Amino acid sequence: MNNSELKVGQVLWLKVRYQIDQVSNMKHPMLIASINEEYIEIIALDKTAGKL
Repeated sequence: MNNSELKVGQVLWLKVRYQIDQVSNMKHPMLIASINEEYIEIIALDKTAGKL
């Protein structure tokens, strides 16, 4: 998948790296908040549930 296929508001299910050598076993929903040439800003939906 390249950046042209990504859209703000899209949800990606991704494994999260917690430390250098630890990656989650399950995928987490990540909302694409913004896209620019340098980076993609995402919000972890399962971490913000009930906090917005």
